[in-house]
Amino acid sequence: MRRDSSWEPPWIIRTIYAFWQLLGRFVVFPFLFRVRVEGVERVPEEGAIIVASNHFTQFDPILTGSYVRRYLTFMAKREVVESPTVGWLCRAWGVLPVNRDGMDLPAVRQMLRILRSDKAMMMYPEGTRSRDAKLRRPQPGAAYAAMKLGTPVVPVSIWGTEAFSWRRRLTKGRMPVNLRVGEPLDLGRRPGRIPEDELQAAGNAIMQAIAANLPPSYRGPYG
Repeated sequence: MRRDSSWEPPWIIRTIYAFWQLLGRFVVFPFLFRVRVEGVERVPEEGAIIVASNHFTQFDPILTGSYVRRYLTFMAKREVVESPTVGWLCRAWGVLPVNRDGMDLPAVRQMLRILRSDKAMMMYPEGTRSRDAKLRRPQPGAAYAAMKLGTPVVPVSIWGTEAFSWRRRLTKGRMPVNLRVGEPLDLGRRPGRIPEDELQAAGNAIMQAIAANLPPSYRGPYG
């Protein structure tokens, strides 16, 4: 795959992102939750990284974006980015839309271009939201991007958001939510074709790093 030119998010997207980041960190999430954040200093301040997290609820992307103090380019299925309800927020955050049917080569090329420009990607290795708040086996996307360029993977573990409801918030007050950042993983660099078994092993290593910072009841097959 050829090396693309460098990439920079448009200034208007960066400005909107910074505004929402501050709004989430100091207004929205302190109102909804008692947020405990640990290890955020482990996120490198510069250079290409992949932030990889579990995904239990729709709060998780905005929560991560609010407390990880770098501009993160998120990936989401195209149907979400184009939806009439949350699509406007995705576009304002510069979310990269991905087709889930088959290999989306334009999205892959853009993702690699972003990482080659020493920027940060936010990815969910499982490929979709877990409806039962338990980890699932990974899709190959995050491992592929990490190994293709030798990009460090920063595991993020989030729990507590799955218990939210407005009734509970109004009757019992703010509930505890945890966001814990683990040590960056080095999965090595494989610029050529990556065998499927190596991708699977690397994906499992990412999921195990996420599981290590989750309570046992959330770990699913990694418990």
